[in-house]
Amino acid sequence: GKLKSIQQINTLNINSKNYLCKTNSNNLVIKIISNKDESYFNRIDYISKSFKNKKSSSPKILFNNNSQSFTKIGNKAIQISEYINGRYFSGGQEDIKKAASAIYNFHKNSKTLSFSNLSNLPLFPENGLEILDTIIKDLNKYKESLGIENSNLIYENKKFLICNIKNFLKGNNLTHKAYPLHVDLHPHNVLITNDEGFVVDLDSVHLINPLTAIGFCFFKLIRQDIAN
Repeated sequence: GKLKSIQQINTLNINSKNYLCKTNSNNLVIKIISNKDESYFNRIDYISKSFKNKKSSSPKILFNNNSQSFTKIGNKAIQISEYINGRYFSGGQEDIKKAASAIYNFHKNSKTLSFSNLSNLPLFPENGLEILDTIIKDLNKYKESLGIENSNLIYENKKFLICNIKNFLKGNNLTHKAYPLHVDLHPHNVLITNDEGFVVDLDSVHLINPLTAIGFCFFKLIRQDIAN
């Protein structure tokens, strides 16, 4: 369709910039990528094609005439995806419900990806549960910034949180294995619409230990829920 307007979307702009492109027929997101090597583009192209015809709760990527999910221009590349008319995850029961469903659908598809086409992130930290336990034990130091009510809530439920994460990993034999998972599920990578949630940023799919992926997601999304 005919171009109506283009504006930069508020992001951190680390290695990429995102623009909302409005046309007469639809709205698209244009992502300009820089400072990436060939292995990055091979990985993101493979993931995009694998998700192409699946309900993955992620924005659909548009492919160029060469059936690639990106177009190189000099030392940069452009990727175009559908625009999701939603907002960032902000916490609350409905947001959590939609986010959980989107994350489940996303990883139901990501687990079918071939390991050979993905990069492997280090299984760090090996003593993640010990670090989490130490932080929670030291919550008194952070009561002023977290708020006494929130600090007490986390502290009183610390055993429940740690034990359930540990039991889930052990019960599913996931403690020391790596799987294709999204490693950057912070509030700006989970979009919420009136009907559902969406997971964005396909290039954050790596082979990673579930403890690290779950821990990061839990910390970022629950922190946002507490803040609101």
